[in-house]
Amino acid sequence: MTPHLWNDFVKSSPLRSLSQTSIWAHFQAKIPGKEKTEIITIVDPKNHSELFGGGLVILHSLPFGLSWIECPRGPVFRDKATLEQLIYFFKTFFEEIQNKFHCKNIVHIRIDPPIETNSPLATLCDETTKKLDLKPSHASYTPEITLIIDLTRTEDDILKQMKSKGRYNIKVAEKHGIEIKKIDPTTSKIAISEFHSLITQTAHRDNFSPHDLPYYESMLTSLGGNAALFMAYKKQKPVAGLIATYFHDTATYYYGASSYEDRNLMAPYLLQWHVMCDAKARGFTRYDLLGISPPDSKKHALAGVTDFKTKFGGCTTQYIPAKELILKPFWHTAIRFVKFFKK
Repeated sequence: MTPHLWNDFVKSSPLRSLSQTSIWAHFQAKIPGKEKTEIITIVDPKNHSELFGGGLVILHSLPFGLSWIECPRGPVFRDKATLEQLIYFFKTFFEEIQNKFHCKNIVHIRIDPPIETNSPLATLCDETTKKLDLKPSHASYTPEITLIIDLTRTEDDILKQMKSKGRYNIKVAEKHGIEIKKIDPTTSKIAISEFHSLITQTAHRDNFSPHDLPYYESMLTSLGGNAALFMAYKKQKPVAGLIATYFHDTATYYYGASSYEDRNLMAPYLLQWHVMCDAKARGFTRYDLLGISPPDSKKHALAGVTDFKTKFGGCTTQYIPAKELILKPFWHTAIRFVKFFKK
């Protein structure tokens, strides 16, 4: 199947995600430690001329010649499926992965379809995972809970549904004369370096590990029109930055960074608002804030940014947890043991 046809299928699926396209595969293939990307497709067992589903899978290297497989925000399948069809699909999908990577000593295969917990598909997937003996993922790389802002509303209505503090902080940034610029990554290496400097500061402050500069450069150039960098300036000084991704009807806040020294300017609030308005003007109908912590989870990895994100309002959306097919139980347990003591 050609990349173009696969991407069209992903767009047609109710589980559509940029992370399942050949565009994302092109980006991921450039990241060290990710040995190989592959798109696995499964045809309808009753009609071999029709595609039932599939997924982009990424091979990650581990020590001792081991590896694991990730299917980010996938796999995806067509809009109508029975329990029997899903069991066949997932069973065949896992078999195809093992056949494709049979010499890679795979410890586990992780799937992470963006199925909302309140949807009929969630019940079907729960039954499917029980039948196939899939286990809860031992680590999470994509958020289970997020906020979605409806961009079909007027700008006034989007502002009204925000918390009052969110609207106030946008006005504060405007009064400080914060200037927002959309950056062309092919002509402005300086701005990407400015963003990297800001996200390195943010990571140190909020206790997470940033990527190196080439990662963000590659993301912006590999994804092309499916990603954009926006920077906020105060008199030419970079004070905040944001990388957004775009696919189908959704714009997503993917990475954000800001200067702690200039926190009184409230630049990140105006930056978010600018990106929302830009996405709305371009015809996108949803703005995904990409992850918040569960209620009353102060130790969650996203707890630090949740207060910031919730000031923009939006509708809370929860997805089913990621699952794993464990192929090497001993090594899987050893990996979990090591990760536990690294915390």
